[in-house]
Amino acid sequence: MFYVVLFILEGMVLSEAFLAYRDGFLYRGQGNWPRPGNRISFYIEHGGMWGDLIIVSPLVAAVTTIGLPYWLHNEWAVSGGLISVVLTVAMILMWSASSKNLDDAFMRDTLLKPCGAVHAVYMFFAISVLILFYWFTPVTAATWHWRYIASLLLAVHVILGIIIPDIVTNGRVGRNTWLTTLGAWAVIAVSYWRPYIF
Repeated sequence: MFYVVLFILEGMVLSEAFLAYRDGFLYRGQGNWPRPGNRISFYIEHGGMWGDLIIVSPLVAAVTTIGLPYWLHNEWAVSGGLISVVLTVAMILMWSASSKNLDDAFMRDTLLKPCGAVHAVYMFFAISVLILFYWFTPVTAATWHWRYIASLLLAVHVILGIIIPDIVTNGRVGRNTWLTTLGAWAVIAVSYWRPYIF
């Protein structure tokens, strides 16, 4: 199961890179320039994409392998997918708001581009699996250390996917970026400590 999930997720990341290349947003040398008054962001410079490739895809494949036997017998597990839909739509709306003055591979002029559509599906799957892992997988000796590893890796991915892109495109970390980062870290922390809180 690990290699099947890993193959699918890494294939999606590579598909995003191909679509970004096709649209001229893979790297700076492709000659795309931002619209007047806009900033530009290239796929290969987005730390989150590297995080997806080397952190999120292997992590999601590993926790799927661990958690799938539990999820198949949990009637509440479908709610993880529903929550993931809400979170994925929220992220797309955040992209849309930022795309008014940012041209990138995912979205331009508030329109979702093919690369962004593939990434939305990737996010939906990854978020669903992580919700299932944190909230619907019993904490046992076998799963406890994976909760710790997953939390640390996701905290690093938040830096790569939220803070680094802001530094690359704006030259600094803005207030909204800090709020989004702190919110993501809070969700990771609550998910990690859920067995003791709820």
